[in-house]
Amino acid sequence: MRGPALTSWLLAALVLTGCASSGPRLKDYTTGAGPLPARVELDATPFFPQRDYQCGPAALATLLSASGVATTADELVSAVYLPGRRGSLQPEIVAATRAHGRLPYVVPPTVDALLASLAGSQPVLVLQKLGVGPWPAWHYAVLVGYDLETNEVTLRSGTTQRLTMSADRFLWSWDRAGRWSLLALEPGASLDDVCPQPPIVAVREPDLARHAWYRDERRPTFRALYRALEPVFAAGA
Repeated sequence: MRGPALTSWLLAALVLTGCASSGPRLKDYTTGAGPLPARVELDATPFFPQRDYQCGPAALATLLSASGVATTADELVSAVYLPGRRGSLQPEIVAATRAHGRLPYVVPPTVDALLASLAGSQPVLVLQKLGVGPWPAWHYAVLVGYDLETNEVTLRSGTTQRLTMSADRFLWSWDRAGRWSLLALEPGASLDDVCPQPPIVAVREPDLARHAWYRDERRPTFRALYRALEPVFAAGA
C-alpha cells in the first residue's frame, strides 16, 4: 500500500533487522497436508509492477490474470484503491474478485494451507505488514512458490517480479498482518483439489510452537504479536 521505493526499502529493512523468529521451518508444516513437492514455483504467474501506493490493484491483477481473467492493474484501481487511505482494504479485494467472475476464498490461516494451495497450482494473494516500529506498512503481494530445503518462499511483490524471502521473515510479516490470504477460484472448482484441508490437530503443533516462541521471547514486539495472534492460533487448537 506504500510507494514502490518505500516498499522496496521496507522489504530490505525486514531482511536486515533479523526480526523474524527462529521457529519451525516450512517442512515442519507438511505433516498434515499429505505429500507435498519439495519445491514449487508457479513460473507462469503474470506480474504487474505496482505504482505509488497501489500494491492492491497490482497484486489482484496478478491473481486474477493467473486464473484466466483478462485484466490489468490500471483497470482495477477504481474498484479496489481508496485514495483517502492510499491503499486497498480486504473487502474491496474480495468484492472485485467476485465481480470478475471468480470465487474469492479466504485461505485458512495455516502455513499448510498456503503450501497446499501452491502445490495445487494456485498462487495466493497475501497481506503483509512490513514496517517496523512507528512506520507500519501494509502490503499486498502474491505468493508463487516455496522451497522446503532452502526454507524460502517466492513472491510477486511491489516492483520485483521474483522476490525470494526466507520463510521466517515472510511468516513474520504474514503473522503481523493477521495471516490473511486469498485464492481466486473458477466457478465450480473443487476446493478439496485446490487446497486440501489437513486435519486440524495434525497441523497445529508447528503453529503452536511458533506462538510459544512469540510468547516467551523477551522483546516486547514479539510478546505483543503473541497477544494479537492468540485468537488466530487458538481457533484450531
